[in-house]
Amino acid sequence: INAEYGTHMRILLLLLFVKICLCQYKPNWESLDSRPNPAWYDEAKFGIFVHWGVYSVPAYAAVGKNEEVAQQLGEWYQYNMRQPNTDVWNWHLKNFGSDFTYADFASQFKPILWNPEQWADLFYNAGAKYVVLTSKHCDGFALWGSAQKPDWNAVDVGPNRDLVQDLLSAVKAKGIQPGLYYCNYEWFNPLLLGPNPHDYIDQILLPMYKDLITKYEPSVVWGDYAINFPSSWWNSTDLIAWIYNESPVKDMVVVDDRWGSETSGLHGGFWTVEYGHGDKTLTHKWEANRAIGWSYGYNRMENVSIYLTTKELYSFSYPLHTC
Repeated sequence: INAEYGTHMRILLLLLFVKICLCQYKPNWESLDSRPNPAWYDEAKFGIFVHWGVYSVPAYAAVGKNEEVAQQLGEWYQYNMRQPNTDVWNWHLKNFGSDFTYADFASQFKPILWNPEQWADLFYNAGAKYVVLTSKHCDGFALWGSAQKPDWNAVDVGPNRDLVQDLLSAVKAKGIQPGLYYCNYEWFNPLLLGPNPHDYIDQILLPMYKDLITKYEPSVVWGDYAINFPSSWWNSTDLIAWIYNESPVKDMVVVDDRWGSETSGLHGGFWTVEYGHGDKTLTHKWEANRAIGWSYGYNRMENVSIYLTTKELYSFSYPLHTC
């Protein structure tokens, strides 16, 4: 009996040792930043960002006017329509009235001509090596059937289908690496605005991230808008340690640098530059990103004269990410 007990103990200790060894990245930035990026990202110099959601229904932002930057971003419509005496606020009142809420747009989000394979063909022919879709922007609307967003996701209202699955399956079939953007902050989430805002992390943010990554296996996890609090408040290092150690994409995934008020340009697999050029002298991988015009989300007020030409886009973006 003693010999059998000893054998079982040795096996248990061996299993514990194996488990500890597999979890090689600790939930701190020094350890996480030591992880090398996957080889595919080193070779992929051009990607495409897709901002698509409820904000694509009103599709309105200021153009060429003396407004703050946020007023010129179509994907910020929910926030902008609540800012009194601004361009977007006035436009919303004129066209929809004071009783028409942002949530009322969701039922009109009906992409009846949606053809993800056609999009994937376009991206492939453009030379994109990866595609990043906004799974959830700051309005909180999820493009998949998230359990944390009942009646505020693309399966329950609007398209009545899983847009994340649609697009990621199509781009994977073309040999393009799939990516997902997730906005950490939500402008008007009652948990974030309530007396215990950190409940949002445990009840919304972390479960949604893990659901997305486990279900869709993105090669790029593009977190955003965590500037309000430090990364420790967002539990960012715990999340990224899980991604690197235990998630189904732990060997293929790359993450950005927007995980807290102190992380941009300091921590993450690649550093981001928005509407600017990266520094070719950096030894750390970086990505320069921008819209073809000014707004990432579709803005009906932008015309072709505002869009970058092929030459201008190439000049701006080449190489789009490098070191």
